[in-house]
Amino acid sequence: MEALAAVGAASSIVQLVDFTLKLIASGKEIRDSVTGSSLQNEALEDVYKQMQSSLQSVENLVTSKSSQSDELGHREILSSARIAHKDCSEILSLLEKLKLKSGGHRRWDSLVAALKSMMGRKRVSEVEARLRIELASISIVLSRGIWAEVQKLTVRVDQLIAKASHNGIKDERELEQLRHSFAGLCTDARNAAAGNIPCDSDILVKDVEALHQGVRKYDLVEKMTFTRQAVINSLHFESRAQRHETIHQNHRETFSWIYNTPSFRQWAEGGVEKGGIFWIHGKPGSGKSTLMKFLANNQQTQTCLDKWARPYKATIAAHYFWNLGTDMQKSLLGLMKTLVFEILRKCPESIQSACPDRWRMAFEDRYVFLNQKKYDREGQWTMEELSETIKLIAQSQDSDTQTRLCLFVDGLDEFEGDHRKVCKLLVSLAGLPQVKLCLSSRPLNIFRDEFGGDETTQLAVHELTGTDMKRFVNDHLVSHPKWSRSNGNTMINTEDKVSLVNEIRQRANGVFLWVALVTKSICDGLTNEDSIYDLRERLRLLPTDLSDLFKHILDRIDLAHRKKSAEHLWIALHDRSKSLPAEAYYFHERDHENERYAIEWPIKHQKTNDQLASRRISALTGGLLEVSPDSQVVSFLHRTVAEFLWTKDISEEIRARVRERFDVYLALAKMSLVLFKHHSNRWLQGAGS
Repeated sequence: MEALAAVGAASSIVQLVDFTLKLIASGKEIRDSVTGSSLQNEALEDVYKQMQSSLQSVENLVTSKSSQSDELGHREILSSARIAHKDCSEILSLLEKLKLKSGGHRRWDSLVAALKSMMGRKRVSEVEARLRIELASISIVLSRGIWAEVQKLTVRVDQLIAKASHNGIKDERELEQLRHSFAGLCTDARNAAAGNIPCDSDILVKDVEALHQGVRKYDLVEKMTFTRQAVINSLHFESRAQRHETIHQNHRETFSWIYNTPSFRQWAEGGVEKGGIFWIHGKPGSGKSTLMKFLANNQQTQTCLDKWARPYKATIAAHYFWNLGTDMQKSLLGLMKTLVFEILRKCPESIQSACPDRWRMAFEDRYVFLNQKKYDREGQWTMEELSETIKLIAQSQDSDTQTRLCLFVDGLDEFEGDHRKVCKLLVSLAGLPQVKLCLSSRPLNIFRDEFGGDETTQLAVHELTGTDMKRFVNDHLVSHPKWSRSNGNTMINTEDKVSLVNEIRQRANGVFLWVALVTKSICDGLTNEDSIYDLRERLRLLPTDLSDLFKHILDRIDLAHRKKSAEHLWIALHDRSKSLPAEAYYFHERDHENERYAIEWPIKHQKTNDQLASRRISALTGGLLEVSPDSQVVSFLHRTVAEFLWTKDISEEIRARVRERFDVYLALAKMSLVLFKHHSNRWLQGAGS
C-alpha cells in the first residue's frame, strides 16, 4: 500500500533523526568533559562517525523515495540532511587534522586543547546548534507530512462512510472510531508542523508510530468494509426493491391509529408467548401493502419494537411479494434473499459470524479488495444457507452483534406456489429465538387457518380505515380550487360537502382503492363545473364492486384513444420485466403513425418530457396504469387491475380493441430497441468512464 510505504519511510527517517539527536547529546557530554581521557576523545570521534553514517542513511533513503513521490516532503528533508552531513564532516575533518598533528601518541588532553584552540569552543557549539536546527527542520517537515497523510486518510474514511451510507449499509462504528483517532493525530501533527509545540524527537516517534498503526487499522477496516459490502451485494437481485417502490406512500396521518390498537401494540412491545406472528388481512384494495410499507418504515414501529428488544436494538427487514413481478419477487428464494439482504445491511458486523464461509472467501479475494467490485462466489445462495444465516443471527450471544429481528412480509397470497410452503417457512422463522413476524394477505382460508386462531394477534384493515378514508377524500377535494369556491354554479355548502364525503366512505366498504378512484372521478366532475346534484349522481352511478368499476373506467375511455389504450394495457400485462419506463409507452404511440419507427429512430439521446409521457398514459388508460414519480416505471394501479384484465371476457375485449396487425411481443421489442438507441450515447459514455 502506498500510504503504508510512505509511513514506513517516515518511520525510518524519524528513527535515524532520533538516533542522530542522541549522538549530538552524547558528543556534547564528551566534549564538555575535559578530563583529558583519550578514551573520551576517541568516543567523540566515534560519535561523529556514527552521526555521519546516520545522516548518510537519511540521504540514501530520501533519495530513493523522492524519485517516486514527495508525499512527506522528501526534497526538503534531503536538503536539510545534506547540510547536517556537511557540518558533521567538517567536525570529523578537524578532528582528523588534530589527530595527525598529535601523531596518535600524545596525551589526548592536548588534542582537546588543540581542538579548542583551532575551532574554539564557540565554533563547536555553533556547528552542533546548526545540526540541531537542520534536524529540527527535518522533524517539522515530517510533522507536516504526517498531517497531510492523516488528512488524506480522513477523506478516505469519509468516502467509505458515504459509500456505505449510499448503499444503505449501517457500517459506520469502526470507521467513526478511526476518524476520531485520526482527528487527534491530525491536531498534534498540525501543531508540530506550525511550531506551536516543541518538535521533540520522542513526540515525533510517537506520532509516526500512531500514524503507522492508523494506516494498518485503516487498511484492515477498509478491507472488512469491502468484504461486508461484497457479501451483501451477493444477495441483491435486480427487482429486489421494485415492489416496495411501486406501493403508494400512505396519505397524511393515515394508519397512525394502528399504534393505538391494543392488539398490535401488545404484539410489538411484548414477548412472543403467542408465537410471535401478527397477521394483517383485508379485502383486495383495502390498503394492506400501503399499511405494511408504513409500518416497516415508520420510526414509531422501531420505538415499539425496541421496547421488546431491550437491552438490544430491534432490526426490521421487509419483503413484498408481487404476483405481477418477476419470478424472484414471488418466490421463497426471493423472500429469503431480501430478508437476509436487509438484515445484513443493517447489521453488517454480524456477517463474519453468520456467513463464515462467504466472509472468508470474500475477505481472501484480492479482486474484491483491489477493485471494490461486486463479489460473486461460485454457487448461488441456497434456501438452507439463507435460513441458517437468519438462525445464526437470531441465536447470536455476542454482545457486539446481538439483535432481535422483526420481519414484515406482505402479500402472502401473491406468492406463486403452494401457500402451505410459505406458511411453513414463516412459522419456522417465528419459532427462532428473538424473532417476530408481521404478515399480510387476503383472508384466504389457508392463512386464516394458520394465523387467524387468536383474535389478539390479527386485525382486518378494511374495518379500521373509515377515518383515514374521510381524511383522504377531504384533503383531495379541498385541494381542488372549485371545491372551496364560494360563488358561481359550483358553490357547495358545508353540509353538502360533509354528506358527500360520508357517502363515499360508506359506499367504499373498506376498499381504499375504490375511494381513490371515486375521488378522482369527483374531482373530474368539479373540473367540469358539476353541481352537488351532479356529483351525487356521478357517485351513485359508479359501481361499488372493483371489477365493475374497472369495466366502467374502460368503457368511458374516449373512442379515439381505445386502440392505443388497449395496446398500452396489453403491453403492461405482457411486460415480464415490469420495468418499462413511461417514455417507452410514449414511443410506442409512434407505431400507429409509422410501423418502422423503431428501425428509423436515430441513435442519439433526445430529452423526453416525463411529465407529458406520464399524463399521456393516465389519459389513455383512465388511470389503470400509473407512473412511479421516482423511477418513471409504468405499473398497474393495483394488482386487482391486472387480475381484472386477465379475466376471459375482459382479455378478449382488450384483444378485440387493438389493431389487427398488432403483435405485443414485436411491440415490446421495438420499444426496447428505441430505448437502447435513445440512451445509447449516455450508456456508452458511462461504460467508458
